[in-house]
Amino acid sequence: MVGKFWQWASTLRLEEGAAAQQFERLTETAAGLLDEPAAAVLALSLASRSYSPTVEMFRQLERSEKAQLPAEQATKVMPGRPFAVVQGAQPVVVVDETQLAEAIAQAKSSVPAPVVVPLFEFDHRYGPNCDTCVTVVLYAHLGTTAFHRFHDVLSRMNGVNYVLRHSFDAESGNGVVGGLPTPMFLSGYGVEFALKSVEYKAIDDAATPKTTEAEEEVSVPTGVEDAPTVQPLDENDRFDEMTKTEIAALGHAAMTYVASSPDPLAALRYLSGGFPSFAVSLSKFRRNSTLVKQLFANQKFIAPEANTLLLNGRTLDPAEVDLFTLEDVLKEELLRLQQLRGIGLPLPVALHLLEEPLPPDQTHTLRFDLRSSSDAITYANNLETDMMYNRFYRSVNDIMRPTFGQFPYIAKNFFTTVVALNPSSSEGLDVARTLHFFLNQMVPMRVGIILATTGNRNGGGCTAGGDCAVSASPSVGVAVARVFHLFARTHGNGRLALFFLSQVAEFFEESHQGDVTLAHVEQAFLSLDNHHTSAQFADIIDSHEFDAILDAQNGFAAEKGLSDPPLIFLNGVVCRTDQLGFCVTQQIQRDTNFFQRAVSAHKIDDGTDLLAYILEHHEALPRYSNHVFGAGDARVVPLDGSVDGLSGEADSRAVEQLSQSVLSGVHYVSAPGAEFHVKSTTFLVCADLETARGKLFTLEALRSIKDLTDTRVGLLSHGRTFRTLSKMGYDDAVKHLSDPAAAAVAEAAAAADETELERRNAEFCARVAHIPAQASGVICNGRVIIDVAGDMTAYDFALLRRAEQHRLKSCAVQLESLPFPDRDPDSITSDFRSDIIMKVVSILNLDGPRDIHRAALSSHLKPTFTLRSRASDDQVAFHVTCLLNPLSHEAQRMSAMLKVLQDVLPVRVDVTLNPNPRLEALPLKKYYHYVTPSPITFDVDGKASSGPIATASQLPLKRLLTLGLDEPHAWVSMPVEAKYDLDNLKLGDIDGATVWARFSLEHILVEGNCFEAPVGVPPSGLELELKQYGTSDVATDTIVMNNLGYFQLKALPSLWTLAIRPGRSTRIFEIVSEEAGTSTVSRAVPVASFVGRKVSLSVRKRAGQEGANLLDESGDEADARNQGLWDKLSGMLASDKQNASVANEDKRVHIFSIASGHLYERFLKIMMLSVMKKTTSPVKFWFIKNFLSPGFKETISLLSKHYGFEYELVTYKWPSWLHKQTEKMRVIWGYKVLFLDVLFPIGLKKVIFMDSDQVARTDMKELMDLDLEGAAIGMTPFCQGNNMRQETKGFRFWESGYWAEHLQGKPYHISALFVVDLVRLRQNAAGDQFRMTYDTLARDPNSLSNLDQDLPNYLQHRVAIHSLPAEWLWCETWCSDTLKTRAKTIDLCNNPMTKTPKLDNAVRIIDEWRDLDTEVKSTEKMLLERKEQ
Repeated sequence: MVGKFWQWASTLRLEEGAAAQQFERLTETAAGLLDEPAAAVLALSLASRSYSPTVEMFRQLERSEKAQLPAEQATKVMPGRPFAVVQGAQPVVVVDETQLAEAIAQAKSSVPAPVVVPLFEFDHRYGPNCDTCVTVVLYAHLGTTAFHRFHDVLSRMNGVNYVLRHSFDAESGNGVVGGLPTPMFLSGYGVEFALKSVEYKAIDDAATPKTTEAEEEVSVPTGVEDAPTVQPLDENDRFDEMTKTEIAALGHAAMTYVASSPDPLAALRYLSGGFPSFAVSLSKFRRNSTLVKQLFANQKFIAPEANTLLLNGRTLDPAEVDLFTLEDVLKEELLRLQQLRGIGLPLPVALHLLEEPLPPDQTHTLRFDLRSSSDAITYANNLETDMMYNRFYRSVNDIMRPTFGQFPYIAKNFFTTVVALNPSSSEGLDVARTLHFFLNQMVPMRVGIILATTGNRNGGGCTAGGDCAVSASPSVGVAVARVFHLFARTHGNGRLALFFLSQVAEFFEESHQGDVTLAHVEQAFLSLDNHHTSAQFADIIDSHEFDAILDAQNGFAAEKGLSDPPLIFLNGVVCRTDQLGFCVTQQIQRDTNFFQRAVSAHKIDDGTDLLAYILEHHEALPRYSNHVFGAGDARVVPLDGSVDGLSGEADSRAVEQLSQSVLSGVHYVSAPGAEFHVKSTTFLVCADLETARGKLFTLEALRSIKDLTDTRVGLLSHGRTFRTLSKMGYDDAVKHLSDPAAAAVAEAAAAADETELERRNAEFCARVAHIPAQASGVICNGRVIIDVAGDMTAYDFALLRRAEQHRLKSCAVQLESLPFPDRDPDSITSDFRSDIIMKVVSILNLDGPRDIHRAALSSHLKPTFTLRSRASDDQVAFHVTCLLNPLSHEAQRMSAMLKVLQDVLPVRVDVTLNPNPRLEALPLKKYYHYVTPSPITFDVDGKASSGPIATASQLPLKRLLTLGLDEPHAWVSMPVEAKYDLDNLKLGDIDGATVWARFSLEHILVEGNCFEAPVGVPPSGLELELKQYGTSDVATDTIVMNNLGYFQLKALPSLWTLAIRPGRSTRIFEIVSEEAGTSTVSRAVPVASFVGRKVSLSVRKRAGQEGANLLDESGDEADARNQGLWDKLSGMLASDKQNASVANEDKRVHIFSIASGHLYERFLKIMMLSVMKKTTSPVKFWFIKNFLSPGFKETISLLSKHYGFEYELVTYKWPSWLHKQTEKMRVIWGYKVLFLDVLFPIGLKKVIFMDSDQVARTDMKELMDLDLEGAAIGMTPFCQGNNMRQETKGFRFWESGYWAEHLQGKPYHISALFVVDLVRLRQNAAGDQFRMTYDTLARDPNSLSNLDQDLPNYLQHRVAIHSLPAEWLWCETWCSDTLKTRAKTIDLCNNPMTKTPKLDNAVRIIDEWRDLDTEVKSTEKMLLERKEQ
C-alpha cells in the first residue's frame, strides 16, 4: 500500500524495445505490485488519460524551476538528461551522480542552518523528512538508466531529504513512451444534440447551402457498441403529435423495455440516447404488469424520478459525477479496502463493512436537549403567537407544500435555535446580531437566548467589601444582561432585547476597539429610544432585579455543559459559529424532510410540541460536552498501524513503522470482571503521568469504564507512573492514581530510566495523533480529542463513547463472531477481537473529517436488474447501487459510465429503475452520446493513440438541433473547428448530412471558498489573483463572492500561486497559512487533475484594520456601518449611499455582448460596425467566449485590426452550487446578469451591454459617461405613455397582476441595453444578491420566464436601477413609430404577435442595416483572402 511508488520506480526499466513494448513493461511492472482491483483501476486511469494533467504539471514546474536557477547553474542542464538541485546557500545543479556527495557536503558546510526549500504535496519524498538535512530535488525520466544511477546514490545517503520530480525533454514533449500525441483526444464527456424551438427563426440563411433532396427516414445515435443485443424500436420524429395518454405511458413502457432486454444496460443507453425518435413507438410498447406492481411498491419508499448513486455505500450525485471524479473515488475506496483487508478481513466482509451506512438520523450529528421550564432561556419570538407571522401558513400539514428551495413559511415552531453566549464577548454579540438579522428576514425559526455572565455584579460605586471609595461598576457582561432582561421581561419584548444585543455589536465594531465596554452598551441602550437617558442606564445596570434570572441562566449553562460560549443549537443540533448561515439553511432543510415524514405517517398534528417530538425521536443527549463536540472536525487516525494515504503524509513509511510498533505494545485496562469480554470501544490515553493533570486525565478515563464490559483504556504514556500502571489491573490503577501517598511508594521502586516504549508512545501521540506534549488527549476508535484545559471528566468520556456507538452497533456484532480460518483458534481471543473492532472502526471513522457520507437504499426496494463483471462474488471489490429514472439526463450519462465499470472493474451493479408512472410532458428533448475511454494503443511508428472520438452517426435529418458538450464541471472547453452552425444544425440541409466539429479543453478550474477568520464570514469583494509558480505575471483575477465565499479562477495543468491582489484588499487582509495559522503571502495551488482544484482559503484582517470595510472605499463611517458584518452575512442589503458613477479612467467605451449561432454572430458584427461608425472614442468589445463559433473568433481578430477596435474574450463557468438552466437560451440570459461582478477583470470599471441584434445610432461614449446617480445599473424602461405601441398592449404583463403589485409604481425595464458601474456593483454586493435571489426563484418553474429582465426588475427595490431616457432603446414591438426618429439604438425585439424572423425585420425596420451587412460581408471576404495569400 504505502511505498508502492518507490518499489515501482526502483524496478521499472525502459531502456530497450519499441514504444508498445515499453508501455507494456511499464504497466506490467505496476500491475505486479498491485492486487487485481487496484490494477483494474490503474488500467481505467491510463485509458482515460487521467494522469496527463499531472505529467503536464511536472513539465511546467521543471521549466519554472530551471528559469529560477542562477545563470551559471542553469547552463549545466542538458535537454533530456537528469539533473539534481542541491539546496544550500545557493542551489547547485549536479548532472553527474558521482558529484552528488561533494555537492551535498559543501551545502552542509556552507549553511549554518538548513535552507527551507518549498516542497509540495505531489512531490515524491524518499524516507522520513529531516528538518536539519540538505534537500536534493532530482529531475529525471523514470525507468531510464540515468535515473537509476542517481536514485541508487541518493536512496543510500543519510542526512538528505531526497525528492523526485518526473522529468522529460520539455522541448520535444517526449514525456511518455512513444511521445505525446498531438492533439490528444479525451473521454469522460457527453455530446448532446438538443431539439431546438423554431418559434422564432434563428438560422442564418446565408450560411448553409441546401441539398436538393432530404432523406425521409430518421436515425438515432445509440452510442452502444453492442446494439444488436437490444430490441430495435421503430424510429419516428413526430413526437410533438403524441397524445397525453401516449405520453403518460412512457415511464412504464421504458421500464418494461429495458428490464426485458437481454442486455438491460445496452438497452438503457440505446433508449435514453435516442429517446426523441423512439417516443412514439415506445408509447405503444406493451408494459409488464409485474414490473408495474414492483414500481408501485418501490415508490412507497422513494420519490418518482429520483436518481441516486452509491459506490460502496458512498453517496454520489449522479447529476454531477463525472468519469474522473469517479476514478478518484474508486482509488479512495481501494485504500479503505486495503486497510481493512490488511488486518485480516476477507474482501466480502471488508466490502460489507465499508458500505454499511450509519443508522438513520444520526448520520450528520447528535442532538442535545436544552429545554428548560424555568427562566433559563429567553425567547425572542414565537411563530405560533406573534402577529408578525400572521401571513404564514398555519397548519403542520403545510410542511408538505413544495418550497422550491425556500424556507417553509409556517407559523409553527418547527425550528428552534437556542444560543448560549457571553454578552461581553464580540463573538457572542456577532452571533446575536446574525440571529436578529435572520428574524428580520422572516426566517421561520424560533430563537432562544442563554446569557452566560461572569464578573462583578455590584454597582452604586461600592465594592463587594463595602469600600465606596473605589468605583465598582458591574462587569460589561452583567450590564448587558441586565438591560437585555429589562427589555425581555419587564417590557415583554424578547425581539427588542435581541435587537439591543445586535446594537451593542454594531457600536463595538464602529469603535475599532479591542474589547466591548460599558460605553458601547450605553450607546446601544440610548439608540433604541430617544427618551432613554444615561441616568436611566446607570440605574438599570446597578439594579439587582434580574439577578435571579442571571443565576438561573448561569446554572443552566453549567448543568448543560455550555462552558465555552457562544454555542448554537438548532433543534438540538450544534451549529458552528463560523458557518451559522450555512448550518441554518442546511439543518432546516434536513428537519423539514424529517417533519414531512412525520406528517405523512400521521405522527404529529397541530397540537404536537414539535421541539419535544424531534428531540425525543432522536434520543437527544441531556448534556453537551465541549471537549467531545466542540472541536469541529476532529482528527481521525487509523489504528491498524497504517498511514491514512489520503493525507499526503510525506514520511509515511516511517510513521507506519512507528504506529505498528506502538499499537502492538499497548497495555490495556478493563473494568473488573470484563477482562475476557470483547470491547467495542477503546480509549487510548496520551498523558504525561509525571504531572497532576496527566494523572487526573487518566483517572477520569478509568472511572468512565467502571461498570462497562465493552470498553477498555489503553495507556500511551511515559514516566514512572506509567511504568507502575503498566503492571496493574483496574482497581489497583484507580487506587494508585487516587492515592498520591501510596503512588509515591510504588513509583519509587519503578525503573528510573525512560524505556524505548515510552519514547515511542510520546512520539506517536505527538507525531500521529498531533496531541501537544503539554496537553492530554484520548484516541477513541481513531477519533482524537485533546484536553488542553485539563478539565475533562468521566462524563465527557462517557459522552465520547456514546457518540461513537453509531459505528459500533453494526461492526461489533459482525466482528465478534467473524471466523478467521487462517489463524490459530487459540489466538482468537477477546483481546484479538477487541483489537480488530478498534482497527476497523478507526478506518471507517476516517470518512467523517472528509465529509464522506454513506447510505443504503431502502431494503424494501427490489433492483430491476443486476450487472456483474467477470469477477466471482468473493472477488468483487466495488458494489454500485443505482436508482435511476430511465428517461432522464442522468440515465443518459450513467448508463455509459456503468458500462465502463462493468467492463473494467471487479464490480456488481444493482440498478433500480424509477420512472415517472404518469408523465405529462416529454421528459427528454435531446439525443446523447457519452464518450468512454479507450485503451492506449500504438501505431507502427510507435506513436501512441490519440484517444477516442465522439461519433453520432445517426440523427434526425429534419429537426433543428443544437450541439453541446456535457463536460466535467472543472472543464472550460470551446469549439475550435466547425464549418457549420452548431447552434442550428439541420442535417437534411447539409451536403452529405455530415458535420465535423472539434473542441479544445482550454482551462481547468481552480475553485474555492474563502472565509474571514475568526468570524467565519465571506470577505465579500476580496480580490484574488493567480500566477504561474515562479513568475510575476498575473494569469487571471477575480473577487470572492458573498455566496458561500465562492471564487473561481481559470488555470491549466501547472503549479500556481494564489494571492490577494495588491491594493485595498492587501492593505486590509492577509492569508492565513494552513499549517501554523500564521500569515503568508500566497498559497501554492497545483492543478494536476481533470477534476480541477478545490481550495479552502482562510484570511484575516491585518492588525489595525479590524474595523475596516473592504467594500467601502470612501471612509465614510455611516456608509461603513451600512456595509458592516450584518450586510456581509446577508448578501441581501446594499448601501443606501448614492455616489456619482466612477469616472472612466481609460477613456475607452467598453461594450459587452453575447452571441450564439451564426445568425446572431452576423447581427453582432453589424452591431459592432454601427458602434464604430458612430463612436469617436476608442472602443473595446467584450464577448463571452463559450458561445462563439470558431469562424467568428477567426474573423474578429481580422476585423479588429481593420476597424481599429480592441476586443477581449472572457468566460466564467456556471458554479455547481447555483441552480442550473438546461435550455441554452436561458443559459445565455443568465450570463447577461448573474456574473457581471466576476466576469470581467477587476480593473474594468464600467461596461455597456448591447444585444447582438442591435444597431447604434449615436456615440456610445454618451452612455458610458452617463451619471447613474449612485445606482449600479442603468436600463431603459419599456416604452410608456405616448411612446408605447398600442397593438401589443395586451402583452405588457408587468402592468397588471403580480408584477404591478410588486413594482409598486417602478417601471419594468428591458435588458437589451444596459450600462453597469462595476465598482458600485461590487461595493453593493449586487452580484451576490442577483445570484441568491435567482437561486431561490429559479427552482420554481413558473418564475423568471424572462430571466435576464425579470431578475433585475424584481430586485430593483434593493439593487436600484437608474432609468435611462426612452430614446436610448427603441424596438418596434413595444415602442411607437414617433419615438423611432429620436432613437439612439434600435433593437430587433421578438414580436409575440407576428413572430416574424429577425432577418426580415432587420431589413424592414433599420434603414442602414442592409448597407452595414454588405460592408461586413465584403470586408470579411477581403480580409480572409488576404490572410490566405
